[in-house]
Amino acid sequence: MTSPAELPRAGYDLASVQRDPLSLDQRDDLPELVPTLPPTAFVQIARGLRDEDRLDLVLPHASPEQLTALLDLDGWSRDRLAVEKARGWLVAIVDAYAMTGKRRGHLRNVIEDMDPEMWTMALLPGTAVYELDPDDVELREQALAAVDALFPYETPDGGFIVAVPDNELGHMAIHVLERIYADDLQLGRDVTLSLREPCRPSSRKICCAGAAVASPTSGSSTGRRR
Repeated sequence: MTSPAELPRAGYDLASVQRDPLSLDQRDDLPELVPTLPPTAFVQIARGLRDEDRLDLVLPHASPEQLTALLDLDGWSRDRLAVEKARGWLVAIVDAYAMTGKRRGHLRNVIEDMDPEMWTMALLPGTAVYELDPDDVELREQALAAVDALFPYETPDGGFIVAVPDNELGHMAIHVLERIYADDLQLGRDVTLSLREPCRPSSRKICCAGAAVASPTSGSSTGRRR
C-alpha cells in the first residue's frame, strides 16, 4: 500500500482527483491518501462522490478537520444553517462508519474531535425531547401522548423520548441519533441532552427544540450562532 510520502511517485495529482473523484476507486491506499487532502479540496471531491453515490471512498477515512469543513462549507446558505443539507451530510457520515464495519467508539471519537455544536444545531430544529424516569411508566405514557402528532423515538437507554415531524427531514434526525446510540450509549445520551439544553426546560416539561423554526418540509434553516 502506498505511503503518503510516496504519493507523487504513485501518480497522485490533486487536480485530477478533483476533476474525476471516481478515480479514487482505482487506488488501494485510501486510508492513507484521503486524510492528506486539503479540506477545501476534500469538500469538492465529496460533493462529486455524493452525486455518484460513492461517498464510501472518502467518508470512512476522512479526518475530523475535513468533516468539519464539509459541514461548514456545504451545510450553510450564506449565514444560515441549511438544515436539510447539514442533516444529509450527518446521515452520510454515520452511515459510512456503520457500513464499513468500524469498531464501536470510532464514530464517537470523530464527533468529539469535530465541532459537536454543529451536530446539535443540525438536529435541533423541529425536535422535541422528553426526559423519562425508567421507573415511571405513567410519565412515559404522558410523554407519548404529548407527542402524539409527531414521530416518536425512545432512546435505547430508556432515558428520553425524541419526537420529530413524521417526514423525511424528521426521520433523518432520528436516523442519526440511532447510529450515534449504536456506536456509544453515553455519546447518544450527551447528544440528546444537548437538544434540550437551549430551552432550559424544567422537570417533566417537554422541550420543543427549535419550535420557532418553520416546518422542516419547507427547507428549514436556522440562524448561525457565533
